[in-house]
Amino acid sequence: MFNDPISDLIVRLKNASMVETGTVSLPHSNVKEGIAEILKKEGYLSDFEVKKEGSKKELIMHLSEINGEIRPLEVRRISKPGRRVYAKAKDIMKFKRGLGAVVLSTPSGLMTGKDALAKKLGGEVLFKII
Repeated sequence: MFNDPISDLIVRLKNASMVETGTVSLPHSNVKEGIAEILKKEGYLSDFEVKKEGSKKELIMHLSEINGEIRPLEVRRISKPGRRVYAKAKDIMKFKRGLGAVVLSTPSGLMTGKDALAKKLGGEVLFKII
């Protein structure tokens, strides 16, 4: 059993990027599916799918490619189970610094830092991806 499913997702994405494996499969949850939607919208994933086998669901993510090679990813977990990090809308730029995307959990759901700034929402800073 995993203590932190978001960190598990991040580690699997980083490992798949390093060994240049095109797909990542992991147990499904609504939060992971929301993160996959955000990563697809931002261009880090080419596609994702949910497969149901019996009573279990599996989330399969396909990493995007650049010139036939898997896009290298650098993902850093910001908020951890032992140390939650929250940011107001004006403080989101401190995490982004112009590179990549920041994924936040806001009262309106999961969204990128850019979307949270546009809606003037703050929330828990989950991770940063470059």
